[in-house]
Amino acid sequence: MSSRGFTLIELLIVIGVLAILVTTVLLTLNPAETLKQARDSTRVAELASLDKAIGFAVTQDPALALGVANTVYISLSDESSATCGSHSAFLPPLAPGWQYNCVNKANLQKANGTGWLPINLTGLPVAPINTLPVDKSNSDQAGLYYSYVTSNGLWELNADMESAKYKWGGAGDVESTDGGNTVVLYEKGSNLGLMPKEANWRIGYELKIPASCADGSADTSGIEFYSRWIPPGTGKVAVVKLLYWPGAQSFNPGSFMQMGLYQDGATAAQRTLLSDLVMMEGSGSNNWTSSTPFSVPVVINLGSTYVFGFGEDGVSGGYFAYDSSPYCTGTNPPYLPSPPPNSNGGWSVSDGFPLNSTAPNGGSDVSDQGIFGIYYSL
Repeated sequence: MSSRGFTLIELLIVIGVLAILVTTVLLTLNPAETLKQARDSTRVAELASLDKAIGFAVTQDPALALGVANTVYISLSDESSATCGSHSAFLPPLAPGWQYNCVNKANLQKANGTGWLPINLTGLPVAPINTLPVDKSNSDQAGLYYSYVTSNGLWELNADMESAKYKWGGAGDVESTDGGNTVVLYEKGSNLGLMPKEANWRIGYELKIPASCADGSADTSGIEFYSRWIPPGTGKVAVVKLLYWPGAQSFNPGSFMQMGLYQDGATAAQRTLLSDLVMMEGSGSNNWTSSTPFSVPVVINLGSTYVFGFGEDGVSGGYFAYDSSPYCTGTNPPYLPSPPPNSNGGWSVSDGFPLNSTAPNGGSDVSDQGIFGIYYSL
């Protein structure tokens, strides 16, 4: 009776098959996504637990102090600043009159009112919880932390999801289906409109693309400009505000423009306004200027065509920012190549101010409009 071992070729075949199987399993399971989903499940459960705990606490003591209004309490610790100064590089700036609140690490998870949640849950006849949860990542740079606001006995809790499954647009989307006023965070509480909209944009991205050129002049009465624009890329994003760079033309403090984002269409009736008509004040420098935020983020599809509208503010008599022809032709950079990419035609309209609820049929193609942009969240 004789026996033989495997040949080199047979061993290589077996190793190759095993490698294929291991790769297939890893691709199927996607361990990184699985871990993200597990953390997201914990976030959903912990916010639900906190929401119920606050509700139960209020039923025991209707006069229970829930915190200070106009304050965003977050689950990030700060050893030196009660207003979260060490996180300021990554926290979204709040509107005037609002502030962040942080506590030190030693107190972070205490449920006696000295923790990140400013409610004494342990001083009640029945304590709903004894330890406060914090986000499993608790990262300012990643935008992964818990936040809380209160006003007039009502409250709201927020968390960001990190997995493709649970983020907005995913198969298990919990962010756009929770009944709140933002599609980019998971919201729980008795009033899901309390969180200031600025605090919702934890991780933001800017997309700045030259738009159609446009002729214009400063302080012109009754001028509105509309330009088609194709934001490059694929997938959905939530636009939270608009950006503009007037280039060489000064756009000074105290001067305002009105801006809006429209759906494109063959007729004016189809070019409907998607956003608020927001205001933009000049900065006095030839640089990017940001509009005021939309009251509700506008969901758009990258790669689709939209219309930017901008013109007079309807209040001060009509300041209008523009640029001169060398920038449009590209003979005098710094920023407008010729032709501008991602744009398929613009037009100007002289039918009064402010902007219309639909982008009207305009006149001739226009030149030197400057650069538009969007600020968005995923």
